[in-house]
Amino acid sequence: MTISVTCESCGKTLRAKDSAAGKQAKCPDCGEPIVIPLPQKVDDEADHYGFDEGGFDDGGYEDAGYGAEPADDGWDSGGSGGTRSCPACAETIKSVAVKCRFCGEVFDSTILRRQKKSSSKGRALATPGSRLAAALLDGLIPIPIAVVLFAGIMMTDGNQEGIGIALIGLSVILFLALAIYQLVIISRDGQSIGKRIMKIRIVKYEDNSNPGFVHAVLLRAFVNGLIGSIPLVGPIYSLADLLFIFGDEHRCLHDQIASTKVVEAG
Repeated sequence: MTISVTCESCGKTLRAKDSAAGKQAKCPDCGEPIVIPLPQKVDDEADHYGFDEGGFDDGGYEDAGYGAEPADDGWDSGGSGGTRSCPACAETIKSVAVKCRFCGEVFDSTILRRQKKSSSKGRALATPGSRLAAALLDGLIPIPIAVVLFAGIMMTDGNQEGIGIALIGLSVILFLALAIYQLVIISRDGQSIGKRIMKIRIVKYEDNSNPGFVHAVLLRAFVNGLIGSIPLVGPIYSLADLLFIFGDEHRCLHDQIASTKVVEAG
């Protein structure tokens, strides 16, 4: 009797001996670790994907009950022959391989989409539209304060100088309060007011954790602003920064500088 197990990384269905139950082995196709479940009845007509039912030996997967590792350990697709070089590491793999067993490079679009979803912990990446809308909202919020400031400046040229100075002082206080509030919520929650309205947030690219002040403010905003202010280079950089939002992961250049991404907040 054999045990049927599916590799969570590449999705292949494999078979192992009963003696392997509860043990851990390495998938002979993609190299990812697999925990062998308790024995259960399997369909005799299932494709073994390279596993030899009843014919296991004491080869490369001895501890987990697998048979010997085949000479060519690429993806098995029912006996399809031929090899090719991996475009990422140049190692020889099977022509039908969807993932390189040497460097882990994935060629199958379905697996890539699954990995992308997994990398966001089940939350979809924010769309370019929602990100642009959030940026627009953040730009519109200070406008009423700017109107108060402009009115105060105009009044200082007439007979209402006292009121004008008061309005200017009020607008400066409001600008500072808004800026501080934005910095706090971005550092704490990864959300500006605009992002909060659009229900999206900034997270670290590697582990989806809160970006904090360094990644969300210093790297993502301050450093990005410095580069954008460089004469001649700045305008080109700013345009490229905006266009990168339409890439596969919707990551602008400032996201890549700060090692961040923007996901749906849920």
